[in-house]
Amino acid sequence: MKQKKKILSMIVLLLLVLSMGMQIVRASTQVETSQESVTKNSKQQQENHQKDDSLTEKQTHQDLLNKDAQAKLLEQSPRKKDQTKQQSSLQPKLALDDKYEWTESVKNPKGEIEQPDGSQLVFGFDGAGMVDKDTSAIAFGRPNIYVKTTEGEMISLIRGSTANSISGSYSSGLIFIENGKLFDDALQSTSYRKNLKVMTAVDENEHPIIRADMTSTYAKHDWGITTVLKASADGQTIQQEFYLTNLGTELQIGFGKKINTNFSDKPVVSLGNGEGMSVLDGRGHKFNQVVNVKDGPDNWTVNSNNIAFLNSFTPNDWTGTGNETENLSKDEVIAEKINADIKLKWQPRTVGANETTHIRYDIKYVAPEKSIVDKMYDWKEVQQNPKGEVLQPNGNTLVFEFSTTQYEGSMIKNINAFGKPNVYLRTPDGKKIQHLYDATGTLRTSKGLLFLDGTEVINDNLMNNSSSTKDVKVMTAIDENGHTVIRAHMASSATGHDWGIDEVLKPSRDGQSIQHEYYLTNLGEAGKIGLARAVDTQLNNNDRVPIHAIGENRGMYIESDGYRLYYRTNMKDGPENWNGDQFNNDFLSNFTPADWTGAGKEAENLSKGAIIADQIDTGLKLKWLPRDLKLDETAHYRYDVGIVSAGQPVPSLEKNVENISSEDQTEARLGDKLRYTIKLSNTGDDDWNNIEVKDELPDAVSTPENIVLIHANGDAESLLLQDVYNDKTHTLDLTNQTLKSEKEILLTFEGKIINNDKREIINVASGEGQGADGKNYTVSDVARMKVKESSIPHVEKTVKNVNGSDDYLPGDTVEYSLKVGNANKNTAISWDNISLKDVVPEDVTVDPTSFHKTYTKADGTTEESDLAQDTVWQESSRQLLVKQDALKGTEDVVVTFKAKIKNSVANKLVQNTLEVISDEFDPITADASFNVAGQLEFISAPKNISFGKLPIKSFKQTYKPELWDEALQVKDNRSLTISPRWSMLVKLEKPLTGAKSTETLTSLYYKADGQEQMITDEDGAQIYEHTTTDSNAVTISDLWDDDTGLRLDVPAGKAKKDVYSGTLVWTLQDVPGTE
Repeated sequence: MKQKKKILSMIVLLLLVLSMGMQIVRASTQVETSQESVTKNSKQQQENHQKDDSLTEKQTHQDLLNKDAQAKLLEQSPRKKDQTKQQSSLQPKLALDDKYEWTESVKNPKGEIEQPDGSQLVFGFDGAGMVDKDTSAIAFGRPNIYVKTTEGEMISLIRGSTANSISGSYSSGLIFIENGKLFDDALQSTSYRKNLKVMTAVDENEHPIIRADMTSTYAKHDWGITTVLKASADGQTIQQEFYLTNLGTELQIGFGKKINTNFSDKPVVSLGNGEGMSVLDGRGHKFNQVVNVKDGPDNWTVNSNNIAFLNSFTPNDWTGTGNETENLSKDEVIAEKINADIKLKWQPRTVGANETTHIRYDIKYVAPEKSIVDKMYDWKEVQQNPKGEVLQPNGNTLVFEFSTTQYEGSMIKNINAFGKPNVYLRTPDGKKIQHLYDATGTLRTSKGLLFLDGTEVINDNLMNNSSSTKDVKVMTAIDENGHTVIRAHMASSATGHDWGIDEVLKPSRDGQSIQHEYYLTNLGEAGKIGLARAVDTQLNNNDRVPIHAIGENRGMYIESDGYRLYYRTNMKDGPENWNGDQFNNDFLSNFTPADWTGAGKEAENLSKGAIIADQIDTGLKLKWLPRDLKLDETAHYRYDVGIVSAGQPVPSLEKNVENISSEDQTEARLGDKLRYTIKLSNTGDDDWNNIEVKDELPDAVSTPENIVLIHANGDAESLLLQDVYNDKTHTLDLTNQTLKSEKEILLTFEGKIINNDKREIINVASGEGQGADGKNYTVSDVARMKVKESSIPHVEKTVKNVNGSDDYLPGDTVEYSLKVGNANKNTAISWDNISLKDVVPEDVTVDPTSFHKTYTKADGTTEESDLAQDTVWQESSRQLLVKQDALKGTEDVVVTFKAKIKNSVANKLVQNTLEVISDEFDPITADASFNVAGQLEFISAPKNISFGKLPIKSFKQTYKPELWDEALQVKDNRSLTISPRWSMLVKLEKPLTGAKSTETLTSLYYKADGQEQMITDEDGAQIYEHTTTDSNAVTISDLWDDDTGLRLDVPAGKAKKDVYSGTLVWTLQDVPGTE
């Protein structure tokens, strides 16, 4: 590489010398060449412009042709002609007449739109039973909307809407209000209704529209009335619109509408922000009455059906106001436990003759939201009572189910106590170790879910055959550990309040206990509720055994005949209060105070084995403190039940992962840091010895760091990576641990996500050790972290010499390229709010006119743009800042600019860093650098050297120059590490020739160090050689004196009187060093 640089340097110096010698010619040639290039380019550009102009003319002409064709097509459109001719003589033409293609119907139509949950939103005129009936019998002033579920159930907002007809005694037709008079126009009576025409159409979203046109004099006035039912773009809202045309004289008129809701005992709550109200059905379905729409009602209220329409407003006339003035907050209860009417009123307006006025209200159906539990697993509904089984390390099997063994495999409809789950242990020989009294019967003494309201206790057994329990579904799933999970879902109003209840039984991660979980969702008005459970225990048919504390407020246990039953409480959302005592029906009597806030034995912080109660009919009570639950808010409750053989270790391992780079700890993206926690516990009687913990990390996670072991006594120890980590297998390995009874240790470590190829990072930790019985006990758990399909940033920075050389010399121009891309192949994933920041070093001078951006889109097209200096460049800070709103997957942006290396820079590494800043990632950097080599520089050479006026003499004479206009000077700032050397040569290009005589003088030579070298037109004579020791300029002409310099010998009789001139060429030459 060094040799290559040397050769290039010699060539460049030779060119420089030649350039100096041929300066005018080469400059002229260069200019001519440049001028020729400009001329050719200008000619090409002119041709291109001509082509562009021609193309533009063709395109414009084609556009005109297209417009003509479109106009002809419009003129020829039969639909357009029909619509132009169509004009009602009864009322002015409506905009919607031409907007859709209407088809007349002689039967009462309906519209159906499938909802996201699979149900059908149905709308039409009058009751559901009137669909396809002759239109003459339909109450068109009573639009209808209801939902048909996937099970075929019809759920309706309006009372009677799923029957044959919507009764006028409940819901009104369109009410005309003229001062204090009300005309309830059902748009039904054939005595007043004329010119009926019912039509259907399909809108731009492929949703059905239905419409009824008629004239009516029912309100003591002539009206043209059009009623339209159509869906919103998302198909979840039905717009109910009336177009009312005055066919008589001008008058002032108001309008009203009364809707009697179908859920007489359910609350109606505010949507907030003046949007309207929501009617709840107590099972999660909602019908939102939306009023803040264009031409929506001015006034609205919710009250009892037996209150007259105008009496529902203040004042009680057509100008009165309603609930809209109260500025109700979202979910605030407007009315409850009444036969509720929604009453809508439009303020009086003046309607001129043949003038049309428009009123509208919307009803939006909101399906029950997918619950937290719905999203847990891939649930499968079952018709028979399921059970789950988990094999234990000692060969026993832990079994769990709803209700008792009596109902195993029974049809769901026959199970009457979902709130009484059961757990038992089955030994290898088939013996069942039950823990509840009457476990083979009905669990008649244990309580179901207990709802607490102050001092009141409401027992809800979640009975399948109860009128207060609805929508019962039983489901099963498989969890991440391969264990069966069972679930009972239902809606209950047994407490006088509407609840959605999910009861889930699932094995703990180690499979040695069963998690009892309840998810309680408020389906009614906001309120406070407490929850409790009371069980009548009888472990292995023995009811007179002590109840012990597990210790450290972890719950209670009972031992009988070599078996241990434990109820654990020390988990997230576990019961705050618990107690064990004589089983009785007075639940709160075991807490202090005896209400829903009372404390139990947890307040005493009993040690392990402490007796809570003895020689009693054993019963356990668990209580959760009251919680405030808003509408649709879900609370979670949990406790764990396990049965094990006494006198053995009961090891468990729980592994968790959290994202410590984000507020959302359950989901991560590329570059985020994860913290893993492995908890090893022993809840048995015996020690768990010689434990080895292994955790093979996934490839997506970096080498672990911050590895900490928290011992059973609470002491924290930082572990060295090399002591516990195998780099080849990417595995953490912790050995020689011991866990005594009811002790635990924690191992924590951190790692970064280094690739996001998969949507979930999964890894398994295991623990293996021995008990005193010599058996191996192995436990494991899996940790999962969802990974967002985020942008994949790609950042690079390059620099090149524009002359194509690999060398960089002072004065050269370089071009920087800053490239930022989103390497994700999914074009839907966008990297947003990107800034490219580059501080340019002082060693170069930036060309502020050279900033350019190329944006390559996902479809492969590019956008080129020059960047204005004042928008991206700040000279004072030498900072380039370019912003990019977004880069979709596969897109990139490249910013380029040019800069000139300063002449003062030599033998230096010039480097700088591109920093890419965005909201999604920490700053990403990329570097670019180049080495500026020193150069051998020919600074100057004399353009004119004069020997003066010389006398012709009869003997030989030697002359030296009298003057020269510039110095012969060289500068070498190449690195001294290569021991740079150079030499100066001179050559006679044109001998000294007389202007008149044309005679030549050939005796020109150079004298130095006592030596003389002839200067000829052949090889150049080396007149000077130098080894560089510093970067100072060397001026050779400063050495010219009596002993050194150019000399001219003029022999006797050879010269004639004349003016002689000639040309010398000075050549600076690199001398190869010794490196």
